[in-house]
Amino acid sequence: SMLHYIRASEIVPPTWLIVLLFSAFYVISGLALGSALGTRFCGHREKKYQGAMWFCISLALGYAWYPIFFCAGLVSASLIISFFCFFCSICATVCFSRVSNLSFVLSHISSLWLLYLTFLNLRIFFWV
Repeated sequence: SMLHYIRASEIVPPTWLIVLLFSAFYVISGLALGSALGTRFCGHREKKYQGAMWFCISLALGYAWYPIFFCAGLVSASLIISFFCFFCSICATVCFSRVSNLSFVLSHISSLWLLYLTFLNLRIFFWV
C-alpha cells in the first residue's frame, strides 16, 4: 500500500502534522481565493477571475489526487496530476499577484505545500 512507502520515507512528518498541514493548506487556499475575489478596486479584474479559474482547476486536481494516490496506488498517474496541480497553483499565484498582495502571499504558501507533495510523490515514484 502507499502508506507503507510514505511511512518509510524520511521526508514525511508524523501523521498528526500531515493532517494539520492539509487542514491549514485548505484554510490558506480559501483565504487566498477570498481575498482575491473580495478585492474591489484592483485594476486587474480579468486576472482576478483567471486566478480563480486556475485555483478551481488546481483544487479539482488536488481532490482527484487523493484517491488516485492513496486508494488506487497509481503513483505515475498521481505524479502527473500533482505536476498539473502545482502548475495551476503557480498560474493562480501569478494572477493573484496582480490583484492583491495578501492573496499573492497566501497562494504562494499553498503553492509551497503543493510543491512538497509533488516532491514527495516524485520520491515515491523513483522508490517504488
